[in-house]
Amino acid sequence: MNHFVTTETFETVLTDIATSQVIAVDTETTGLFPYHGDRLFAIVVATKNDCYYFDFSLGYLPKSFIKRIGDSLNSEGYAVFVNYDYDLSMLAVDEISVVSRKIIDVPVLARLDFSFHPNSFLSLDYLAKFYLGEEKDTTVLNHIKEHGLYGQDPWGNKKPLYNAVNKDIMFKYACKDARLTYDLFVKINRSLNDKSINPELIKTETQLSRALFEIKQRGILADYEYIEKAYIHERNTHDNIVSQLPVSINSPKQIAAALEEDGVILPKTKKGNPSATAAVLENLNHPLAKKIITAKKAHKKFNTYYANYLKLCDSNEVIHAQLNQAATVTGRLSSSNPNLQNLAKEEHHKWAVRNSFIARPEYRLFMLDYKQQEMVIMADLAGEESVIDKMKSGLDFYEATAETIKQFTGIEIDRATAKMTSLALAYGQGIKLMASNLNMSESQAKRVKETYFRGLPKLKELQRSVEREAKIRGYIINPFGRRTYIEKGYEYKALNALIQGTAADVTKRAILDCHEFVKDYESKVVLCVHDEIIFEVKEGEERLISPLKKLMIDAYPFRYIPLDVDVEFSSTSWAAKTDYPTSLT
Repeated sequence: MNHFVTTETFETVLTDIATSQVIAVDTETTGLFPYHGDRLFAIVVATKNDCYYFDFSLGYLPKSFIKRIGDSLNSEGYAVFVNYDYDLSMLAVDEISVVSRKIIDVPVLARLDFSFHPNSFLSLDYLAKFYLGEEKDTTVLNHIKEHGLYGQDPWGNKKPLYNAVNKDIMFKYACKDARLTYDLFVKINRSLNDKSINPELIKTETQLSRALFEIKQRGILADYEYIEKAYIHERNTHDNIVSQLPVSINSPKQIAAALEEDGVILPKTKKGNPSATAAVLENLNHPLAKKIITAKKAHKKFNTYYANYLKLCDSNEVIHAQLNQAATVTGRLSSSNPNLQNLAKEEHHKWAVRNSFIARPEYRLFMLDYKQQEMVIMADLAGEESVIDKMKSGLDFYEATAETIKQFTGIEIDRATAKMTSLALAYGQGIKLMASNLNMSESQAKRVKETYFRGLPKLKELQRSVEREAKIRGYIINPFGRRTYIEKGYEYKALNALIQGTAADVTKRAILDCHEFVKDYESKVVLCVHDEIIFEVKEGEERLISPLKKLMIDAYPFRYIPLDVDVEFSSTSWAAKTDYPTSLT
């Protein structure tokens, strides 16, 4: 049953919530930005048989009651969410911290149960249709559209005003969402048990949810003054170049015509037209191509990065990037608001994007980065002992691969070719893309691939094995027990799924272990970017670096060769990092 909670029923409802082993929690809010003024106006809690709607928008319940609700949420058991990060952030604004219950996120569990199509976004609506055959209530959105209930977010953009919706409509809508969340948890949890999904993997993901939320809450300090200057610099660079060009930088047709008129021979598309893509322009030694590439890069920096950072800084100039657990089929973390996973490494560039992020006063940034994480995992899983032995003697993976190929085939390839070929295999690239990246014909790329596998036969054996597993089962299982489902006809991607999924679980374990290790210290984890974990280390706590490095290494249960971790630090910005003396780690 659904209940609109009143002051008369408030105490009885709190008792039911506090004594329920499993509760589903949802928040209704004025907007999507808890760090920029948006607030909750209702809290919805579903138990096994009931759903309770606490409304604070029009004085139905006094704001002072919010703290009491927080107390009831903090009994033993499970608190279930869809997009836990958002709801916990909104609750935290009103000083509600769900600390006693285990945090369960439905999309995170769903990824463990079934990895879905790569393009699927695991929204409540999507999951309800997939698992329950039900659809999310759309009456609120329809009501907002019909009555024009829109306002502006902190930056002047149009936003729907959920708090202006008729309370009866909102009540029904919110209770439906909370009930779907509860039912999805029951359904998916049963499915995980039926499939015997590794309990340790489930435990890691569940505990990681809280850790990632706490990392986001702390955030990373931004250099607001630098970002403003960098924004102006890159915008001026872009505008100055564009104003002098005879073509539009967004028109490959115009660019191609101008280059060909100047005698440049361009590659052809399938239709026989000249190609002037960014990749083609990057490889041209021509002033027009260089100017266009410079302008495009400047546009991306001021528009995608700096403008976004200025917008997302809170009142303390801290950015709270969201680390997403369930956004990728392999389990790899992604980030949003802002996306910090795609920043180019420009450490020696005056206007490097990573200069935007700095250490708090009396802290230093420490960057602990896995060395060639995916490649080492690939060699270890394959048991490619010749490569492994050479790595143990001091060569990196690509050098060891080139030496091994020469040793067993007599054919000499350079490190760059070994690298591009290794990455092509690890990332499931076809011959066409591999040839393009190696800047050679497809027949040449095929010969390189054949030579590569003659030198590394166990890697070829691993590839065949996982492809066969994908064909028979429809999925592969990594060493941590994570299943990644492979679409029929795409079995060639199975090796990539195995390597990337294993690396993702290693990094997740490392984050969780490191976050737990520093919980009683001033030093904290502030960010993770792919295989790099960034710490803010309090002055005087540098002794923590050695055990943190060990925790990261120990996160991978290797068979033949352990992972290694590079340590860099900076007293200023993320970009201005330098090696931390090995003797101190």
